[in-house]
Amino acid sequence: MKKIKSLKKKQQTKQVNPITQSSTIKKEIQLAFQHHQAGELQQAETIYRQILQKQPNNIDALYLLGLMANQIKNYNVAIKLLQKTLEIDNSNSLSYINLGYAFKGLGKLDEAVVCYQRALVLNPNSIEAHNNLGNVLSDLGKLDEAVKCYQRVLILNPNYVQTHNNLGIIFKKIGKLGEAIACYQRALALKPDFAEVHNNLGEALKDRGMIDKAIEHYRSALEINPTLVTVYSNFLLALNYTPDYNLATIFLEHKKFNEQYAVPLLASIQPHLNNHDSQKKLKIGYISADFYAHSLSFFMEPVLAQHNREQFEVFCYYNNTKTDKVTQRLQKYADHWINCIGISDEELAEKIRQAQIDILVDLIGYTSNNRILLYTLKPAPVQAAYLGYPCTTGLATMDYKITDHIIDPVGKTEAYHTEKLIRLPVYRVVDFKTEESPEVNSLPAFKAGQVTFASFNHFCKINPYIISIWVKILTAISDARLLIVIKDDANDKNAQDYVKGLFAPYNVTDEQLEIVGTKPFTQYLKLHNNVDISLDSFPHMGGTTTFISLWMGVPVITLSGQTSASHGGSPLISLGLSDLIAYTPEEYVEIAIRLASNLGELHQLRMKLRDNMINSPLMDAKAFTISLENAYREIWESWCNTT
Repeated sequence: MKKIKSLKKKQQTKQVNPITQSSTIKKEIQLAFQHHQAGELQQAETIYRQILQKQPNNIDALYLLGLMANQIKNYNVAIKLLQKTLEIDNSNSLSYINLGYAFKGLGKLDEAVVCYQRALVLNPNSIEAHNNLGNVLSDLGKLDEAVKCYQRVLILNPNYVQTHNNLGIIFKKIGKLGEAIACYQRALALKPDFAEVHNNLGEALKDRGMIDKAIEHYRSALEINPTLVTVYSNFLLALNYTPDYNLATIFLEHKKFNEQYAVPLLASIQPHLNNHDSQKKLKIGYISADFYAHSLSFFMEPVLAQHNREQFEVFCYYNNTKTDKVTQRLQKYADHWINCIGISDEELAEKIRQAQIDILVDLIGYTSNNRILLYTLKPAPVQAAYLGYPCTTGLATMDYKITDHIIDPVGKTEAYHTEKLIRLPVYRVVDFKTEESPEVNSLPAFKAGQVTFASFNHFCKINPYIISIWVKILTAISDARLLIVIKDDANDKNAQDYVKGLFAPYNVTDEQLEIVGTKPFTQYLKLHNNVDISLDSFPHMGGTTTFISLWMGVPVITLSGQTSASHGGSPLISLGLSDLIAYTPEEYVEIAIRLASNLGELHQLRMKLRDNMINSPLMDAKAFTISLENAYREIWESWCNTT
């Protein structure tokens, strides 16, 4: 059976009971089903298909073969088989339930809703149909309707563990992390060996900044089921957020991932069909789940817009169902737009190979909805990692990592990468749509009579170590305030109490802290009008948050460490602000005190930051894209000369 590769999605339920029949081939059906239940899918499929050769309309064989196709994520085949069962008998709710499951797997959510609704007409008390309909409604953003479905399930069966898990996913989605954590804990009380719930609980704890506890639950999930690729992926990502793991240990864990999950797939690599002409027009494939109003788009949109169409043909492979106005803009820049959600790695690899993509660029790494094992199938002759992940992929088949000399200083990190490092003059450029941006205002401290610091980074990057440093700043500047953005619902008293509790041992008063939740982008930008100085996280520095702060006139103090994730000073250096990069905690505190002690200079810096940024390499998309294209041409020529 193919490895399960996505755990953060809602638990779907598939009914696997054969439909009773009294035909002469009943024993064959039972034998095939025994193989099916035992995971001996090839043997089961052989028998099912032998039955269908004799009886093409045997509803049991069609139905069970459809379930098997769902199991291995061959959703198109599952749909054909299950639709045929419904042509024969449209009164079976289980066929509709499993057909809905297949449609959801392909991202055809509206079709899935119709299937589950028809199942409920036939069986209004079907737990599976209510549960799975809730999952699809959740994916469609109809969260209130989804919750009603889950509540109906729990009326029918209060101990239905999958629904407690799914409710947790809803609460996490709307920022109620405390309630999400409680749902996951109830699920684990009912089923302590539920690996998927351990993973989901880990994700919620991570968003609360409880990285150590999150890692414990990822490890528990992997102990229960070592085949869960997504859990290991989440675990690797979390390692970048804690100071407890050094560069060598993080590298070792990535190599373990390669050995456990990637090496067994190497035998599946197919020959490439590409022309070895080093000067030909190159086909570049970008793979991402973030081609929408996501931070990645700030950096990829200018590149896609500036690509030289005479020399490069751009393919965008989108692994998500989300679409918005940003998606629509990006689609216009791409020569080819391919939705790959619901397509197996093997199918996608073949599509890429047949398209003869020359250089395949991963923009996701180990973040959400990644396709990390796709690269082990080596669908393109040259593969590179860029932008979406701070350190190595650990994959032997990932040829290059695109970086710069700040993130990966020469001679410092090569030994901790399986990829060859390509260093560009700058790592990335940004494009903020000016019509969405508020003007930079006068220094807020002038009006407030006190300095306001802020942490705009995702709260998963905030840990006790960096808090202990921030406390020293608040102690040294007793009237200073600290604004913190969290993933939680900031109106939730439990969320407020949790964050304030992190500072309580240091005698930081509630008046010195302001806790706010995430906001729509324009409102998020306006938050900067109340902030004088941004404090970066450690060891995983800010990315987009640093660019946004600088754009809004707010200088960022950062602490450089040993890992690639802690080498985020590129934008500061590009703007001539290397004096805001600290190399020790003491320097970090000293820089904060120095800035806060001279409000006149701080105001002058604020007033010129946006113009400096506009005129810097950070927003010169044309020059950056040329350097990126030159790198593509160089690595392509290298491949042509060595094969």
